[in-house]
Amino acid sequence: MLDGMHEIGNIHTFEDFTFLQSICRASYAVLLAGTLGGVALFLCGAPCELPTAIAGGVGGVALLLAGIAAATFVSFAFHECVHALFFKVFGPSGSHVTFGWNLDVAMIYACAEGIVYSRERYLAIVLAPTIIVTGAVIALGALSGCGLAAWVVCVFHLSGCTGDWFYARAIVSDPRIRWCEDKAWGVRFYGEEEGEGNDCE
Repeated sequence: MLDGMHEIGNIHTFEDFTFLQSICRASYAVLLAGTLGGVALFLCGAPCELPTAIAGGVGGVALLLAGIAAATFVSFAFHECVHALFFKVFGPSGSHVTFGWNLDVAMIYACAEGIVYSRERYLAIVLAPTIIVTGAVIALGALSGCGLAAWVVCVFHLSGCTGDWFYARAIVSDPRIRWCEDKAWGVRFYGEEEGEGNDCE
């Protein structure tokens, strides 16, 4: 721990029922918005591979669905790899990053246990997968001509980003937070000790 800082909050990701409810509601909202948006998009004439898959019969549709399922799984794995990369890049030399999962809440995660990051760096770490993975899926969809599959994968992936968004919201909404310590169970937030320049009570 750095001198002159004290804990002012934390998120126990897997145990905080209110937090879990919030991210679940946000995930459902993303899925609903994505479904409605996708229908509107393709009704307006966006390229769609579904007619081709249907023309191929049951096998064609099954292949499309299998491809979407596989790509979605890869997107979540890539998501955690992006977290891990940013943990390493922004962490001190020799930072150790691990991966884990919690079956009770069906989450996988990357963790830089005990490493303290500045507010700005931790924001970049938690939001990087939303930007990078989404961009990569859109680009691959455009290059492969699989617009529908890319859209579905993006929607599923973004529905799994809501925990990251709520981390970011907690940090942005509290200007007292100066540092964030990553933990296997979630995150600890630190501010400056009283009398050390902290301008928020």
